[in-house]
Amino acid sequence: MLAAGEAAENGSYPRRVVDAVRQSLPQYLAAAEQRHQLYRAWRSFFADFDVLLCPITPTVAFPHDIERLDLAAQFTRRLAVNGGTIPYMDNLAWPGLVTVANLPATAIPTGRMVGSVPAGVQIVGPYLGDRTS
Repeated sequence: MLAAGEAAENGSYPRRVVDAVRQSLPQYLAAAEQRHQLYRAWRSFFADFDVLLCPITPTVAFPHDIERLDLAAQFTRRLAVNGGTIPYMDNLAWPGLVTVANLPATAIPTGRMVGSVPAGVQIVGPYLGDRTS
C-alpha cells in the first residue's frame, strides 16, 4: 500500500485505508452505527421500490492495465473521464453505496455502447432480498 516511510495525503485512498486499519474500537463501533443507519435508510427506500437501477461505476469499461500488478497500483492509477482524470478507486463509489449496507447487487449489460465500449447497469435489491427481487 505505502512504501516504508511514505506518507499518505489526508483524504487520499491510501490514507483512508491506513486510517481504517488503525481505527480504535470506539471508532469501529461508530462506523458500524453509521452503517446500520444506511441499512435503515435503504430499508425505507425498498418499502416503496422493488429494486434500484443505478450505474455500476462512474465510468464505462476501460482498458485493462497490467503495467503494475501490485496491490498499490490501484491507489495511483487514474482513468480518463470527460477530458480529465479521476482516481481509479472512484469506481468504488456506486457499488460501495449499496455493499456497505449488505444489499444484494448484480451488474448486467444494457446492450448500449458508449463510444466503442459497452455500458451496463447495477441492479440492487433489499437486504436479504437476493431470491425475491
